[in-house]
Amino acid sequence: MSGVDAPAKQATATLPVFYAYLRNSFSPYDFSVQLCSGAACAVLLSGKKWRRARIQKFSKGDSVLVDLVDKGTENIISICNLRPLFKVFGRLPPLAMRCRMKDVNMNDLAAAKVNDFQKLISSFGGLVRVELADVSTVPFLVNLYHPTVEGRNLGLSFYCPNEQAGENARRRRWEEKLARMEGNFASDENSDERSSDELSSLPNFVLHLERYSFL
Repeated sequence: MSGVDAPAKQATATLPVFYAYLRNSFSPYDFSVQLCSGAACAVLLSGKKWRRARIQKFSKGDSVLVDLVDKGTENIISICNLRPLFKVFGRLPPLAMRCRMKDVNMNDLAAAKVNDFQKLISSFGGLVRVELADVSTVPFLVNLYHPTVEGRNLGLSFYCPNEQAGENARRRRWEEKLARMEGNFASDENSDERSSDELSSLPNFVLHLERYSFL
């Protein structure tokens, strides 16, 4: 590492550039002793790209299952392509979360529906609204909604009949709640207007009595 400053001293330090200098700085034995399941690390992908990861478990031989925290995917990596993750590269939180759609069984998906869904997402420029439905397990369970149309669940075509009926019922409840909120807001405005009109029509001595009673 002679001639290479520590990461904290490099204003423009990047993970790929920095780890390129450390290709042979750690032996597989030293690395395996230092890290364990759940530990943060840097992994070399395709022999040229360094990425942040978290160790899921050690497999047989010299393979390790890792979670690529900035891509939201898992990968099996040879232990010789792992390095400790320095703090300067661990300050940012993970840039991706592993998720799957709630109430959707991947084994039941037809290719035609998947293709239609991909085209639908592409038509939004790949941008949708995501609702975290359950974070007690990994991957997280989510609902995907139209980016601009309130309450439009993009996963309806994947649901079984019973699940789709439940989703439709939940959407109706949400719309009814919005309607009630709008109705209450309108009632409050009308109430304020009536109160103002009623007060202005009362005799002066009544207004004085009412003010006196609150003192």
